[in-house]
Amino acid sequence: MKSLGNNRRTWIIGILAFLALALIFVLSAPASNRINSGSTWSNAPDGYRAWYAYMEAQGVTVTRWQRPIEDLLEEVAERDQPATLLQVRPAVLSSTYIGPSLYDWREQGNRVIILSQQDRPVTAAPFTSQISSESGAVTVETRRRTQQSADDSLLADSYGAVVWQDNRQTDELAEDIKGIVRSLTPYLAANAYANEPGNFAFLANLVQQAGGTIYVDEYIHGYKDSDVVVEEVAGSWINYLAETPLLIATAQVLVVLLIALLAQNRRFGLKKRIPPVQVNNSDAYIQALAGVLHKANNHDFLVETLTRAEQKSLQRALGLGDALVSMEVLQTAWEQATGRRAGELAPLRSAPRTEGPLKDWLQRLQSLHVLAGQRDSALSDSLSKDTHSL
Repeated sequence: MKSLGNNRRTWIIGILAFLALALIFVLSAPASNRINSGSTWSNAPDGYRAWYAYMEAQGVTVTRWQRPIEDLLEEVAERDQPATLLQVRPAVLSSTYIGPSLYDWREQGNRVIILSQQDRPVTAAPFTSQISSESGAVTVETRRRTQQSADDSLLADSYGAVVWQDNRQTDELAEDIKGIVRSLTPYLAANAYANEPGNFAFLANLVQQAGGTIYVDEYIHGYKDSDVVVEEVAGSWINYLAETPLLIATAQVLVVLLIALLAQNRRFGLKKRIPPVQVNNSDAYIQALAGVLHKANNHDFLVETLTRAEQKSLQRALGLGDALVSMEVLQTAWEQATGRRAGELAPLRSAPRTEGPLKDWLQRLQSLHVLAGQRDSALSDSLSKDTHSL
């Protein structure tokens, strides 16, 4: 039965561990592909770590921004020169998307470069194309193109533009869109194109045209400064608790408490029964009687009972039998058997009535047993020697 319980526990732990690992893989893998794509921290083919190293080798400083755009606006507003922000977004964006916080960024005279997939029509262009530019041949992998003027096209072929300067006016924005560069592919300078002749150089020239500080947005890829993480986590929990109805919050607390109680009080394997306690009836009777006598403060009954019992035990040791004899007969037998004085039997004639002296009296009675036992041992040795001599 014990082996069966151990096997069952091993199987349960193994199944739980497998489910936990499966859950981690399911939750982490899609998030990693979705968030880290286009990040300068990523070494994956769709990451931009190689381009970031390329910029460092050229002596160009690119600042990884790991805070909200609102904080970047406050930092850049204190400077006189404009700045450039690079955003690599793998998601498909509309033709008018620039992000809610980038309106103020653009109005301050700064520049933003958005590399993403755009909702533009598919043309007859081959999927993989090498488009010439001042920085060299740039390899792009997309059949989508957009029709732009020659002045606005920054990277284009006969089928249309892949990278362009967005200088148009739309009804949605009701104002001119300036200082925005768009791309039809988010992988313009990804790690996969590290060996292509012009991809890295083309993006490097693009981010340096406006001058000033160059920022790459890592906040959209999930990289955040420690104080931002603390603020956002605390704020999200406070908002969640503030908007949660009291009944739902109470039910959640009760569920958590129930799970905790079950986890703390339940073990794997078969239940083990507690063996029943073996009760000694004689000991239980003696303990109960002693408790009653102690509570009633009835020392006389206890002393008389112990005195008779000890005298009988001493008589048996002296060979006088169980019937009580007079004290004179007992003293005579004591002197003859042990050769000791009869005054040592004084504990049998008188006993104290208080608890402290009563303990000493009991010890003196025990000493009589020791002396009587020594007498029995001497008699046994004498009989043994006489038997051998015969």
